[in-house]
Amino acid sequence: KEKHRPAYLRLRDELLDEIRTGKIKKGARLPSEGELSRQYRIHRHTVRNSLHLLEEAEVITSQPGKGWFVRSAGEGDPGERTKVIGIYGVSLFYMHSPMMAFLLNTLLKESRKNNFELRFLCTRDFYDLVEKGVGKGQLDWLLFSGPNSYHLPSLNALKEQNIKVFAFNRRLAGTPFPYVTTDQYAGAREVSGRLVAAGHRKIGYIGSALSNSSYVAERWHGFCDALTDAGIEVEERRVLRIADHEKHADAVWKFMAENKDMTALYVAGEVFHNAVFEYLFQNQMRIPDDISIGAFDKVDPGWGASMSIVTAEPPFDEMIREVFRQMDRIDRGEKPESRVFVPHITDGQSIKNINEVKQGPS
Repeated sequence: KEKHRPAYLRLRDELLDEIRTGKIKKGARLPSEGELSRQYRIHRHTVRNSLHLLEEAEVITSQPGKGWFVRSAGEGDPGERTKVIGIYGVSLFYMHSPMMAFLLNTLLKESRKNNFELRFLCTRDFYDLVEKGVGKGQLDWLLFSGPNSYHLPSLNALKEQNIKVFAFNRRLAGTPFPYVTTDQYAGAREVSGRLVAAGHRKIGYIGSALSNSSYVAERWHGFCDALTDAGIEVEERRVLRIADHEKHADAVWKFMAENKDMTALYVAGEVFHNAVFEYLFQNQMRIPDDISIGAFDKVDPGWGASMSIVTAEPPFDEMIREVFRQMDRIDRGEKPESRVFVPHITDGQSIKNINEVKQGPS
């Protein structure tokens, strides 16, 4: 909520609104730091931080010995303000992961280049915005990372409030919301196909069981098609699909212990990586000598330090740049073009070719 935002940002926004609406005229002198400190009941250092932000945005200028002044029309237009993107999404709950860290750093870099300020929303912020419109005047866009079908009523409610919504890393076909996402099916099929091409037939699968998420279905179907097209049956006992992501570790360990005859495993999501690699480490299983591994999403270098893993990874740098291109199109009144990017395949040494083992010496 607004009251939980830092005081220097609240003051910055309030002064900017008064300048943009003409309450404070171009060329006018602002109240002194002391006057603003008393008026808003905040420390003078906090006031100074707010004023420096406005100066960096070329909205005001300092005249030594005289004070702070709003720039005149010839000096720059304060109406050309920094736009604000609200960031929200279930996938952001895993901000500590290598993949999400890369995503957020890319987002920060591109937002600066495109003159956007990022504002991360917690769950309460998001639903206050959806249900009560709290904070809608402070956002130009909402970027939703990883929306699923059950989020559509909330997105429609935002649309009715004239809040522009962009979906990231999920396909929302058949809806009015523009999106940029990854071809989950292609990535899953390519990596699973490499396990098949290396001669593996006893291939396990660990992934999500969320029924209302398109990316889950795409990864699952990509895996299944890679096997069935090669005449390999997808055995139920070698499949672990987990609905409760918060309590998946025990299920992963039980599954691995019950399938010691697997020669290969496809791990369909970053949330399951740690449990799988922890099991292999604790049981002194070597990749790829004891088991071959393919995965979706970037693997933590801590686990892959001694063995680079074959993975399918969303090209977040390209995707984020496309988000800003499409936002600019919409802001200029043009029709957006939703995009689906092919994942990057990271080559590694995590897949053992057992065709050669089966053939033996010539």
